[in-house]
Amino acid sequence: MRELKTKAKNAYYAGNFENAENILNQAKIRWFTTNSEDDPEIESLLSLVGNALSMKTGRTINPTAPLYPEMSQLLNIANQYYNEGKALMSKVKKAEAEHS
Repeated sequence: MRELKTKAKNAYYAGNFENAENILNQAKIRWFTTNSEDDPEIESLLSLVGNALSMKTGRTINPTAPLYPEMSQLLNIANQYYNEGKALMSKVKKAEAEHS
């Protein structure tokens, strides 16, 4: 069980959310072969993975939405900071990139 949980955590932190979910589902099935109640750690990890997967897909803002101008501006600023950090990282200026 511990190996499956560790593999799932590693996959989650590496951004492999689908893989993490598959491993956790496998762990959940294995858990239920000897237990009748949910494993809180598996359920917690599944919740994190589920949130990550939902954030990864299907997020759109309709231009007619009342908060569209503010959200658009915030997303543009976030994208700008990301691109600046990425450029600094590619130039091996890690300290400056982390500061940005």
